[in-house]
Amino acid sequence: TMMPLAQLIPTLGFLGAGNMAGAVLRGTVGRGLLPATAVWACDIDAAKLDALRRELEINLAADARALMRAADVIVLAVKPQTLPEVLDSIRECVEPRHLLISIAAGIALARIAQRLPPRTRLVRVMPNTPALVGRGAAGVARGEHATPADLRATLALFGAVGVAREVAEADLDAVTAREHAR
Repeated sequence: TMMPLAQLIPTLGFLGAGNMAGAVLRGTVGRGLLPATAVWACDIDAAKLDALRRELEINLAADARALMRAADVIVLAVKPQTLPEVLDSIRECVEPRHLLISIAAGIALARIAQRLPPRTRLVRVMPNTPALVGRGAAGVARGEHATPADLRATLALFGAVGVAREVAEADLDAVTAREHAR
């Protein structure tokens, strides 16, 4: 039996509130799978953030560090080119309770781990664009310190917007390369 999403993910934060974050929020909070009160988002684009707050009544975090304090599971949903500076800004806020899920295309788990404390729990997800309409497929690769529970939580979260499957990280890059080659 599947555990309810809210039991797997008691508090959820989105660092970056772009299209994919919006899709996951609509597929979870929007469908009553997670309570809006347990979800936070932050983004430099205040208008985007405000639109999501009006639509889904989620909490807004003033900045990345406030988001880290509020939530246990953090989705890194910023553009790949800004991910390194975002990781640097949250490094000292990462605690053992945190699970970080990166959806930044093309950035390997090893590169993310380098900028974070040792033993940080990391999972990398490659969602494809149909996830924006709830018909997605997401490959999920877990980092060496992520637990089986972390994997279940991530699969459930992205399963809310389509199909989510565990894959080897090398296969994530193959999926991405194919998408870009089209």
